Amino acid sequence: MPSDCPGLRELIDNLTERLDFHANAMTLTEELSRGWRGRDNRRMEAMEARIAEIEKNFHTKEAK
Repeated sequence: MPSDCPGLRELIDNLTERLDFHANAMTLTEELSRGWRGRDNRRMEAMEARIAEIEKNFHTKEAK
């Protein structure tokens, strides 16, 4: 990472988190629409927990 771009790493990390959050949200939405909840509750609960964690971290960073 160039030393003249100190905020670049933070920007990349922020964009990566946003993309990760949206990708997980889209996957959750698609699986819910297919009726996965009845088939594999543990998988859905784990995914929901991961999305909640990503969202919490994202909003915590935005608040700073």
